[in-house]
This record gives sequence, C-alpha cells and structure tokens, in this order.
Amino acid sequence: MKASNTTAIGLGTLFIVLSIASFSHYSHNKQPESTKSPFAIKPLTQSKTTPKRGVKRITALTSRMGPPPMPFFLASSSDVIVIGRVTKILAVRTTPVDCPDSDGWMGNHTVYAFEVEQYLKGKGANTVKIHNAGGIVNGVEYYQEDNSGLLVGERYFLFLKSYAEDRSTKKLGFIPCSVGKNTYKLGDSDELFPADVQRGKIRIDNGVLVQATDDDHPLGRWRFEKPGSDQLIGITEQEGLSVIRKAIKDSVGSGKSVVYSDAPP
Repeated sequence: MKASNTTAIGLGTLFIVLSIASFSHYSHNKQPESTKSPFAIKPLTQSKTTPKRGVKRITALTSRMGPPPMPFFLASSSDVIVIGRVTKILAVRTTPVDCPDSDGWMGNHTVYAFEVEQYLKGKGANTVKIHNAGGIVNGVEYYQEDNSGLLVGERYFLFLKSYAEDRSTKKLGFIPCSVGKNTYKLGDSDELFPADVQRGKIRIDNGVLVQATDDDHPLGRWRFEKPGSDQLIGITEQEGLSVIRKAIKDSVGSGKSVVYSDAPP
C-alpha cells in the first residue's frame, strides 16, 4: 500500500497541511505539564498506544506550516465555531472515499454526528457532520499521532472549516480531491473539518476545558505563550466562551492577541 503525490481541488493549502500527511513515523517530544488547574479534571482511561490485534497500523504525522496559530487567526481561519456534543459515529471510510488502493490510498477518516448547542461563528443545522482523519477500514488503521478522534457522548468547542461553498464542491455535489489525473470524493459537501487538528478541538470535562485527547493520543500540553494571558485549557466553560468571543472579535478587528506555544510555562 503506497501513498501517492496528491493535490486537493478547491480545498487550498490549509486543508492539505491539516489533513494529508506523509506516512513517516514521528515521536513527540514530551513537555512538562503546566501548572495544575484548580478544577478537578476526570482522567481518561489508561492510554493504549499499540495497534489493535489483527489490525495493521499505518502511522502518520500531520505537519503544519509555521508556528502554532494566534487565537484570532484560529478564529479567522474557522468558518464555523460551535459548542455541542458528539452523539455517534456515522461512518469510517477510506480517503478518498472508495478509492482503489492502486490509485493512491491517502488514509482513512471518521465522520461524527455533532449536536450543536450554540453557534459562536457561522450558522447551520442543529446536527452537523465532523470529518476527522483516522480510523480502521478493512483491517487497516490510519493513525495520526497528533490528531485525536472525538469521543462519543462528550461535549466540545470545535473550530471548523467548511468547503460547501467551494466552486468545485458545488459543481460536483461533493468535496473532491485528486489522485494523479483522477478525481475522487473526499467527503460529503456538508462535512466540516477541524481548522487545526489539535487546537481546533477542545473538550469540556465537568465544566472545564481540557485538551481533546483520547486513549490512543496522549498529546503534549499546549498553552498560550505568556502566563497570565487568556487561556483555553484549564478554564471554565463560561470563561472559554468569553475567550473565544474575544478571539472572534479580534479576528475581524485590529486588536492584538497572544501567540500559541507548545513550550512549558
């Protein structure tokens, strides 16, 4: 099974950076934990980072261009920002959908149903589809080490991209991608994609915002660069609403915001 050189039609560089990755192995540099939050955060179950029995795992790293985004950039690069709950998994499919292996398999992806409680930016249906790279199809697991899946039943803030209004999507009736000279379906036109595979997904745990990790993705901590500045991790849901609304306001104005950093505090 081989990955081919690919280009996305109508998706732009941002989607390629976030969703299409090389299949080289990558090891994370572990970061010391930040100052403990005064709020109680329910831990996930013990991490399971080994492949499932009888499943072939192909590990990939999702690379980004440049430094982590500033809050207002994360907001400005999102077409939709929502708060709500993951209700179920709708599908786990190959990427592109039903693309023959010989034509250039690019991975697998999972589509989740997300019940929206509130639109902070954009508008849409009460339940939307979230397209996230990763998943098991036909005994092959596509695994991106820095891209956790969503947990059914959990609540999240999500920063999302939409390609429904792209010219190619409107023309074909689905989100396309190209493999060589062939055009395939990447996803349904109404599927939304994380604007940033790590920072675009923030889980709400007992009223506190935590990283969107899962049992297979024990990711290193991330935070804003300057201690004492607005944060999105370790604060209450209501505080998070205020921070995100400020980031949205900054994204359409001239206000300054703080740069994200993976460095320890």
